[in-house]
Parts: sequence; C-alpha cells; structure tokens
Amino acid sequence: MDKKTQGAWVIHHGKKINGTANAAASYPAIDIAAKAGALLSRMAQSQQSTLNADQVKTLGIAGGLSPKTELPFCLDQLQKQKVIDKSEDGSVSVIGITATTALDHTSDLLGENEPESYELAALELGELVSEAPLAKDVVAEKIGDEFKLSSQETDDFLGQAAAVGFIESDGDGSHGCCLGECPIFCV
Repeated sequence: MDKKTQGAWVIHHGKKINGTANAAASYPAIDIAAKAGALLSRMAQSQQSTLNADQVKTLGIAGGLSPKTELPFCLDQLQKQKVIDKSEDGSVSVIGITATTALDHTSDLLGENEPESYELAALELGELVSEAPLAKDVVAEKIGDEFKLSSQETDDFLGQAAAVGFIESDGDGSHGCCLGECPIFCV
C-alpha cells in the first residue's frame, strides 16, 4: 500500500479508535499517528505558514485533542518529523505541508511509533475489504498468513477489528456464503 493510502487508513482507523472505549490502548501507534496527522492536516489547511499559540490550541481542540496532554505530544511528534517548528511563545510554523502531503507524513508518523503487527494488519484489513466484501475465511487466511498470526490470534483480531469499527460484519451470511454460517466483512 502506498504512503497516501496508508495515511488515509491511519486517519480512518484513528477516528474509529477515538469513538471506542479502550481502543487507543490496544492500537497506540495508529492512535497517535492519526491524531498528529489530523492536526498537521488542519494546520496545513489554515493557509498560514505560522499559527499563534491560540490558533494551534483551537485546531487541536477542534480535533478532539486534550490541550494539556495530547496536543503537546502531537506537536512533539510533528517537530521530530521536521514538518513543524515550535517557538518558545507557543506559535507553530508549518514547513512546506499541504493537506495532501499530510497523509504521507501520517504514514511516516505511524512507522516512527513502531506499530505492532496487528496494527499494520488492521490497516491492511481495511484496504482488503474496501475493494469488495469478503468472507471471513478468506480474510482470515490472507491476514493470518501475511502477518503470521495463529488461527486463534486471527479470530481474536477480526472480532476486535469489527468491535472497534475498522470493518463491518454481516454475520447472517445473507450474501450467500457458507450457507448462512460465516460473516462477510466490508468497510
């Protein structure tokens, strides 16, 4: 998957994580990359190269970031990636970023936060089932093989992915697979 696509899935999955209790603890690399990437995108869309501290705080709050904990951490992540420059007065200069290139940087942020294999599997799963709804056994085989998960780990992962909202499941088999016994996954 290319960086823009991966960055888009990080943002998508980050929104799902944000809406699910305890999901951030299970998917921490996706969570922080999504929050920092979305903040970067909002700053890039502002059409200003330098934002004062109040503007930065407003953009952070608009994205659901805690101004005391998450916003400073996201800004540190973006500064480490050299896409912003923070001043002592709290202003932030956005360095050559557009809303489009923010997705590439979101992908880079994910990599810098050392995602676990199941986090990468969650992104791949989204891409896989976005092309067409797939039967659970097909998805399980592809994800299990690619990310070297046991059958039990794959089943647990797919259940959690559906619970968080990364994918949707039609568990009644109404699409004609498995004689009504297996779910179909889609986004």
